Amino acid sequence: MAIDFTLVAETRNTRGKGASRRLRHADKVPGIIYGGEKPAVSVTVEHNSLLKHLEHEAFYSHILTVKLDGQEEKAVLRALQRHPYKPRIVHLDLQRVSATQKLRMRVPLHFTGADAAPGVKQSGGVVSHLINDLEVSCFPQHLPEFIEVDLSQVKLNESVHLSHLKLTEGVELVALAHGDDPAVASIHLPRVVVEEEKPVVAEAAPAAALRLDDHQGLCCLSGYRADLGQFCPARRDHGRRRKGYSLGPGPGDAEPRRGDRRQHSGQGGGYRQERPDRAQSGQDAIRCIDGRSPGQI
Repeated sequence: MAIDFTLVAETRNTRGKGASRRLRHADKVPGIIYGGEKPAVSVTVEHNSLLKHLEHEAFYSHILTVKLDGQEEKAVLRALQRHPYKPRIVHLDLQRVSATQKLRMRVPLHFTGADAAPGVKQSGGVVSHLINDLEVSCFPQHLPEFIEVDLSQVKLNESVHLSHLKLTEGVELVALAHGDDPAVASIHLPRVVVEEEKPVVAEAAPAAALRLDDHQGLCCLSGYRADLGQFCPARRDHGRRRKGYSLGPGPGDAEPRRGDRRQHSGQGGGYRQERPDRAQSGQDAIRCIDGRSPGQI
């Protein structure tokens, strides 16, 4: 059943941002109507009545009846501006139509028969809508509210093109007139993305921390690293300074040269070398509090 949409408009004499803002506060929408053989006229429309009309899909592709100052004119909706986040209409553009001139409008597509399509019912495919509306060229009395797209006979991996659509009398597709025949809808198998399982690599267990106590920490305090199988002077110096053991040559170490003795600096429990320009020869061992060396334990 055809729906008749009627808009009651009034002529607007004031212009500018301030005047438009005051109209919106008064629940009115500023707009303009143009086209035909008449000049453009600034109009205002009631916001609530316009918002109710916009709830119907056919309002966007229908011939509207505009009552302007007691006179009726036929027009179509050309542009509409909405508020960014509020359900408010900011502005609208209306274009007059003539019964003797063709017009171009975008008409929505209605897809039917998808559940009965062999590609869906028998092969388990899914329907993809590639185009939602089309631009048509026709006289105002032939303007359709929508174009039906029948998918009941579409098989798997098949598409419906513009040339397959059944149009009413007097309606032409602008894209076909320019030689384009794109696909409107298609049926294909759903794509399943399989993620490859990455092999789980067992993390190496962290090396057990060596304890710096009097018995188990002798290897740390003497500078010996069990994981490397060798002595580390930096580790040796750090361990003995923390524990405060006395210094002395260990077994098999050469006697330090004259002037290479280390004395307590008295600041922070560290040690300083009297002659930093002379390199120390050999390795220093440590001695426990009871006087034993690591080799005697």
